[in-house]
Amino acid sequence: MRKILAFVACSMMVFSLGFTSLPSSFNLLVGWLGPVFGTSIHVLLSMIFILFGDPVFYPTLIAMWVGTGLLCGLIVRRRLGTASSAVLIFSAMFFVMAVAALRVIEIATEIGSDNFFDILPPLPPGATLGTILSAPVVGEIYGFLQGSQAPLTGDFAPLMWIVASNSVKNLALVVLSCLAGCELGKRVEPLLSQKISKRRRLRDEVEGGGGRVGAPKLSGGSLKSSRVALLLLLSVLVGSMIFSPSGTLDEPYYAEGILGFVDTDGTAYLISAFLDSDMFSNHIDLSASQFENAVLSILVSHEARAATLSGVLPSLQGGMPMSDSQPFLGDMGRFYEALPETIFLIVYIEEDADLARSKADMAASSFSEIFDAPLSYLASIPQEIEIGGSMYNAVFLIYYSDAPLIEVGHHIMDLLPTHRDGLVDLMDSSYGKGVFNPHETGISADGTVMTVGFFSPGVILNLLGATDSELPEFFKMLLPSSTAPVPMLGLFSYWANRYHSSSFDHTFSIAELLDHTDPIRFSPEATVSVLLTVAPNAKIEDGAVTTQPNVAKVVTSVDLASPESKPVLDVIQNMEESVTLSLISVESGSPISPEDLTVNFVEVLPLNLRVEKIIEVDEFDIDRRLEVTVKVINDDDADAAENVTLDDSVMLQYYGSSVEVVEGAIARSWSRIAAGSSETHTYSITFKREGVYTLPSAAVTYNYMDKTYDAESDYVYVNVRPPPLPSLLISGIPSSWGVLTRTIDRVQGLKGSGSTILASITAAVLGVLSSFEYRNLRRWIVKRK
Repeated sequence: MRKILAFVACSMMVFSLGFTSLPSSFNLLVGWLGPVFGTSIHVLLSMIFILFGDPVFYPTLIAMWVGTGLLCGLIVRRRLGTASSAVLIFSAMFFVMAVAALRVIEIATEIGSDNFFDILPPLPPGATLGTILSAPVVGEIYGFLQGSQAPLTGDFAPLMWIVASNSVKNLALVVLSCLAGCELGKRVEPLLSQKISKRRRLRDEVEGGGGRVGAPKLSGGSLKSSRVALLLLLSVLVGSMIFSPSGTLDEPYYAEGILGFVDTDGTAYLISAFLDSDMFSNHIDLSASQFENAVLSILVSHEARAATLSGVLPSLQGGMPMSDSQPFLGDMGRFYEALPETIFLIVYIEEDADLARSKADMAASSFSEIFDAPLSYLASIPQEIEIGGSMYNAVFLIYYSDAPLIEVGHHIMDLLPTHRDGLVDLMDSSYGKGVFNPHETGISADGTVMTVGFFSPGVILNLLGATDSELPEFFKMLLPSSTAPVPMLGLFSYWANRYHSSSFDHTFSIAELLDHTDPIRFSPEATVSVLLTVAPNAKIEDGAVTTQPNVAKVVTSVDLASPESKPVLDVIQNMEESVTLSLISVESGSPISPEDLTVNFVEVLPLNLRVEKIIEVDEFDIDRRLEVTVKVINDDDADAAENVTLDDSVMLQYYGSSVEVVEGAIARSWSRIAAGSSETHTYSITFKREGVYTLPSAAVTYNYMDKTYDAESDYVYVNVRPPPLPSLLISGIPSSWGVLTRTIDRVQGLKGSGSTILASITAAVLGVLSSFEYRNLRRWIVKRK
């Protein structure tokens, strides 16, 4: 009876502690996958953690297994029985894990998809590729795969050993602590018996009777066994910690350039680049061995709202090097949160892969220190590339960090060569005002990407020369003809829906976009300075809209009349077939006229229409009703939005039956929303499974000037708590029975007999246990007599 009691009590204890004490990285995975796979994924990950997590790195596991073992030993108090109970408890968790895994596979099969990622929802906030790869067991497996050829050779024995060794550690912890608990129990039991006997004797004396009960004493052998068990336990803990698997440019060069443009959706973009041969002079020695044969090394840090990407990515689609980039864009917007916030890429030419990795590790360490972004190895990709008609072996190595842009960006901007004056003053001033930090102020960009690093201009020009384009001539003007690496710093930012109608006459100014009022000038030290402003254009007569060539202004310090600049001038002149171009030359150091930074254009742009998605609470229980409110606000001064349609059904594509609309509808339409007015729509939903639900943007389409425009709300997130442990334990038995029954039914020849087979096995096990307990009971009765 004691062993059964110990097994039941300790198994429930281990399951409960494992279920409620997951590390944060696993909790993020549960939040992401829970809405799809339900509590089964929570149980599966908790069992993986407690069975295969390394107790050296997770003290929670030590406390849990040692506590469980001590409790088991105290209850059983027999060495052999204690050890066998510990093994049974540990094995029971494998059984629970197997049942949970079967249920997860069952759900995935029911959903069905050719692409596994199609069934996955967007990641919740905080979940990135970095947090996933740092999760227990996942990180160890990925670390092994990084440095092995196992996927190619099929030799996974070392990987199995890494995982199995952690399991052996945990098993040793519970077995040895069980033995320690057993010895402790043997010492405690006589003391308790003595106290109980003393109380009985006192009670009997008060009542005029009572016998004397002698308390057995501990033998020297028992004390010795207790010490041995405790020493073994300590040796396992210490042993697990010990054996745990675990160029300088040919001449100084400086160039500066800024490109600003607006698309037909009113989104403004800004791209800037600064090439400075002295940028790293006080930070990184580019002639060091780790940068030898490196043709590109770049650190990228980014931040953007996923909700704005759906509007921005289609505008950039024209630059995608693929015939059908729409699926790619959809996945990129959907899984944007998974991208590490900071990425480091380095490319070596004609380098052995192993040597490239060792050199890249040193390079990544240098960049980590300078930009305060701890970088971890992610992947390496060998590739053959053609340069100047010859084939070369290249190795692309990627590292990642979860350091955010707000921290890394500060160190990147510190490298701006502000001592050179010119366009860097414009960028530095705007950064100080928070323009490039998304969401910091009312004028901040919706998304920003900062880059810093170096490249080999000779290789880049050879690669560009292999393309059928006249653009290489333009880049030859900007890039130095040097074989030495060129340090560079760049920024890309966008402001979604920055420009609106009602008026069809618009003004786009780089200075206004960056909230800069001081005079702007080119650097007197720059070899090349370029400012390019581009905007769409149209002709509107009697309500009819005719698309016209884009309008653009190029302001440069280059003397385009010189013979050396003729190829570049030819490229620019050829652009005039599709662009109405103004070409302006300004001497370095001279102020640039505000008019030269401004483009006036005519275009029908979207109305100033906003969509807000509001929820009453962001955390609650399964099956509780949540009210969702969507407001469509027309902030335009004069014009109405016609044929307005609201569609908020994307969440059902992600979560299917996990979300149920219980009141109202997730679609609505209005014939007209006047300027300065708004409309509100409300519906209620419930959630059937635990997890963090990403409620995607509520999408609104409307007509204006015979054109159709889109507007979207931000994402909102709802954390649905797991069921209470008592409820989970009670419902777990019939749920597991159903999973096992269906699994047996799927075996060829056993269809329809799963329940019978399972019932027979259960009856046999209970029969054996009953037989043992009956024999134990008879022995106990005999001893009492």
